[in-house]
Amino acid sequence: MQPCLLFLASRNDVVEKLNVTIQKQLPGQEYAYKSIDCILNDVEAVQYPLEFLNSIHTPDLQAHNLILKVGAPIMLIRNIHASRLCNGSRLIVKKLMQHVIQASARCAKGEDVFIPRMSIIP
Repeated sequence: MQPCLLFLASRNDVVEKLNVTIQKQLPGQEYAYKSIDCILNDVEAVQYPLEFLNSIHTPDLQAHNLILKVGAPIMLIRNIHASRLCNGSRLIVKKLMQHVIQASARCAKGEDVFIPRMSIIP
C-alpha cells in the first residue's frame, strides 16, 4: 500500500497548483466533470450570465471544471455516509464514469466506494 501523504495549503490557488502538478505526473487520460450551469429564473439569467457564474471561485463553491485521472488522490468536501464517507475523507480514484467516480479509501483497508454526481442545492 502507498504511504498516506497529505499536503496542507493555506490558500486555494496553492491547492490548485498542487492538483495540476500531481495530475500531470499521473499516466492516462484526463476526464473533465463540469458543473451543471442552468438558471431556473429567466430574470436572473439576464443578471448573471453563465460565463460569470462559471468563473466564480470561492472556498464554499466547487469549481466549474473538475479534471481527474485514475490514480488521482481526492478528498470529499461533503458528507455522503455519516459513518464511512464524510467531509475530509481521502480516497484514490480507481475508475471514472459519466456520473459516478469509483474510488478506494486511501489510508484504510482500500474498500471501494462509489461517489455519485451531487447537487449543491440542499
